[in-house]
Amino acid sequence: MGKGMPLMTAGAECHAYLGSGCGELPGAHLAEDFAIVQAVDPQTGREVPDGEWGDLVVTTLDRDNGLLRYDLEEACAILREPCPCGETTIRGLWGGRYKDLVSSQGRRFQPEEIASALRAVHDVSRPSLEWQMVRPKEESLPLAVRVERGADAAGDATEIAARCRAAILEAVGVEATIELLDRDSLPRAGYKAARLVDD
Repeated sequence: MGKGMPLMTAGAECHAYLGSGCGELPGAHLAEDFAIVQAVDPQTGREVPDGEWGDLVVTTLDRDNGLLRYDLEEACAILREPCPCGETTIRGLWGGRYKDLVSSQGRRFQPEEIASALRAVHDVSRPSLEWQMVRPKEESLPLAVRVERGADAAGDATEIAARCRAAILEAVGVEATIELLDRDSLPRAGYKAARLVDD
């Protein structure tokens, strides 16, 4: 499971403060005495296993602005393992809009989780990581990822692609095919790069 942004004030216009960031591990410790926070499968309404992305559903326990299983249509994941910081409440990760998650090989993940995995491969991450992922048409097929060689990449193309593939498998849990491209092959964007594309 990747490291999402801290779940602190997602949908703050609808409900009050949920938790506070943790200095030891990713995510935020949730105020369980104030709100019940769930990650649910939007198809069934049932909670997904801990650590998996689901739809953020909140029930507040205070007297003001009460909410009962309010669906914010945001992606979240709940983590229950003990935290070294000493806080005993569960942690939550926030992952943007649920509809923006990618589904492949039985896993749901953010495009940023692919980027995080690729950043660990020096030969594609320096001076900057430039990559694209093709939106999967069939969930069972390997994920197609295009990534540019780094400016000072010295490794063999096959070996670099293998390391990229291994990094994605370890971090995200999905098989990928890697198309290694020359520098400046992918389009650059002035504002927000298109990382998930249709082929």
